[in-house]
Amino acid sequence: MRHLFSVSSSLPALMAGLLLTACGGPEGPAAEELGEGTGEQAAALTSPSASISCARTSGIDISCTANASGGSAPYDPQWQNRRLMMGRIYVEGYDSGGYTRVVDCLTPEPGGTTFSLTIRFRVFDANGAVSNEAQAGPFECAF
Repeated sequence: MRHLFSVSSSLPALMAGLLLTACGGPEGPAAEELGEGTGEQAAALTSPSASISCARTSGIDISCTANASGGSAPYDPQWQNRRLMMGRIYVEGYDSGGYTRVVDCLTPEPGGTTFSLTIRFRVFDANGAVSNEAQAGPFECAF
């Protein structure tokens, strides 16, 4: 009588197969578990993204508009001002706010004392994921 396989040589393969089956098999998670299928599910898996656009609107003001996308809405928009004065950087903490902001920045006079202002924007999404830090500037401002 001939055997199609030898039990002693097939035992390691049989054990590996049983182990894979007991652990859920070699298949990965279903597409639904990965967020594939709907745009809403896929967006929830992406990090939020932030953008900002600022322009001097007068001799005193810089007006900014920001946007957020990706991740899971609603977002917590946050703003920060960074000043470079006499070779030192001064950073304010992030303020929560909306998607528009007006920042005071006097237009410098020739020969006057100035500082550089950079405006930064980021968001946290509903899951607590943070976006990139978008920035605009630097703008030259007078004291």
